[in-house]
Amino acid sequence: MTQSDEEPPGVLVIYNASQELVKGEPQDMIAELGVIACAQAVSRALKEAGYRVVPVPLQTELESALAPYPPTEYVIFNLGEGLEGRLFEEARIA
Repeated sequence: MTQSDEEPPGVLVIYNASQELVKGEPQDMIAELGVIACAQAVSRALKEAGYRVVPVPLQTELESALAPYPPTEYVIFNLGEGLEGRLFEEARIA
């Protein structure tokens, strides 16, 4: 990234971080942990590139998790795949 007069937008790294699953098998939590590890790696890489990064774990409500971040100041890196194993959440998150 090059130096400029303007600060780059912040980057929200959103990812699912469910504490339990509504549907699925116990081993599905392994996938949840993989998403968290991926979000941490993406956040580190973006910070090293000079971006302002905010990791945003999605647990139950997408809208309330994003409410504090004005869309004019942030872009989203979307790793959200679902919320607590509920169906159709991936499309809604996108």
